[in-house]
Amino acid sequence: MSKKYKQMVVFFCEGDTEKPPFKKILDYLISISSKKIPVEDPINVKGSGKCRDMPVKIMQKRYLKSKEFIDFSFIVFIAFDTDVSEYSPKPPLSIYL
Repeated sequence: MSKKYKQMVVFFCEGDTEKPPFKKILDYLISISSKKIPVEDPINVKGSGKCRDMPVKIMQKRYLKSKEFIDFSFIVFIAFDTDVSEYSPKPPLSIYL
């Protein structure tokens, strides 16, 4: 028989300016959810370059290795600006043509 896990939402963003709008989005999703799912405040990884490795390290250290969260499965969101990523077009596209 498979084990039933509780769910938790963890949200990563790249800077302080992203935290307030995503906190509002998360609060809204919580308000319309029929389940009571714990949601962590958005975690600032402080820079788009850290959006690749830092969320994995934080998840491992804070959640996956902790006995407190052993019965949880996680829904993880990562928000970062694509205009500064290695995958962004070079030179950047302008929407004002």
